[in-house]
Amino acid sequence: MTPTNLIHTLRRRAELQPGVPAIVDRTFWGDRVLGYAALNRSVDFLALRLSEEGIRHGDQVLMLLDPSHELYLFLLALLQIGAVPALCDSWAGLNRFSQWLDQSQPQACILPQSKLLAQRFHRQLRPIPKKLFPQAFHFENRILRIGRLGTPMELPVEDLALIELRKTLPGTLTARGWTQSQLARSVQRLANHLKLKAGEIDLCERPLLFLANLTAGVTSVIPVRPGPLSRSRRNRQVEKFKPIRVTAPSAFLLHYLRTSSSPLHKVFILDAPLPADTLEFFVSCQHFANIELLFGEDSPLASCSLPSYQNVGIDGWVGDPFDDVRIRVEPAEDSMGATQKTIDVPSPPPPGELLVCGNFLAKPLSLDGKVDRSGLVVSENGEEWIRTGHRGLLHDDGKFTVAIKI
Repeated sequence: MTPTNLIHTLRRRAELQPGVPAIVDRTFWGDRVLGYAALNRSVDFLALRLSEEGIRHGDQVLMLLDPSHELYLFLLALLQIGAVPALCDSWAGLNRFSQWLDQSQPQACILPQSKLLAQRFHRQLRPIPKKLFPQAFHFENRILRIGRLGTPMELPVEDLALIELRKTLPGTLTARGWTQSQLARSVQRLANHLKLKAGEIDLCERPLLFLANLTAGVTSVIPVRPGPLSRSRRNRQVEKFKPIRVTAPSAFLLHYLRTSSSPLHKVFILDAPLPADTLEFFVSCQHFANIELLFGEDSPLASCSLPSYQNVGIDGWVGDPFDDVRIRVEPAEDSMGATQKTIDVPSPPPPGELLVCGNFLAKPLSLDGKVDRSGLVVSENGEEWIRTGHRGLLHDDGKFTVAIKI
């Protein structure tokens, strides 16, 4: 198998644009800006420190950090040494979270020194042998040992690279896992489909988008975390750094596009299709922003421009699928029976669950960290189709419309 490591792209970017800001975030004490060369050095230092702490290739490391400098530095350092970061929503349901910890047994966890978080997860995190706190790692310049620890580890393409744990509904927790090849493909296609260009400034809200920005040489402005001062701090952050693009769910974007104008000129909305009232709001923003709708969370499956969505006039249309995505609908048993009874009468296609297939797609994981076969449908030729949880119709012209989410 051909070895790979996504961190090689960071090395190339640090050589091409060493002084360009890579990460910008805002803290209570002010702004923090880290250039590509400084980011490269910090990741090298942190990778060395994590190795000294006993983190090894293949170890699962639970991360309970909010989007920040620290989250992305630890993420990159873990990818460099071949460990498997498990990104988790800090407000995940405790029961499912406890089951996942019991069965997957991560070797370490990284969490902030927060009393609220410590109290919430104290019992669940107790069995994890190693607990690391970002405050204990000083990111000062340090002479690194030249050789193996200062360079990205070469990794087989089928090795597990990244796990994402996400709260979907109250009390539920879903897990997805990317192999090294799937992560590299997902990041590259994000850079391609979002038309990322070096030197642009992006309001970056998700880890995979951050990795895509690094690949393209884009500056990532990390949004202000929720808090009592978040509205004023959020406005100051946008006004000061003037990001021109953003890719995020509609609920997130509503906080940044409520003025008559905005520096955000390239807007990608991740949760197409939109409700009528939300759609009306974004239509009113078209005079200062180029808005495109995407369907598919971190791995977009389909897209359309806002004018195209208005012109089609199909409720629930998700857009045109990308060339590297194949879709089909698995009809429910009752729908299949109803279709057979009325075979001579023209009728709309039966509704069913949307299945997708693509070599970049993360696989659903069970609580023990293995591939969850219940989330897959295997076709006769052995292809694995992933269940999306979206139920709808696949029309004769190839357009899929969402009815409900399962």
